[in-house]
Amino acid sequence: MRKAFSKLCLAVYTVFVIVFEGFYLSLAWVAIKLGWVPKKSE
Repeated sequence: MRKAFSKLCLAVYTVFVIVFEGFYLSLAWVAIKLGWVPKKSE
């Protein structure tokens, strides 16, 4: 029971991280495309 629960938590956590990272990356990409983020010239 405990093992299955920890596996479920790990799966949920992994999916959450993947979704969150994908959302963050797409947001950053859109921001750069629209010119919200100044590109570093160094």
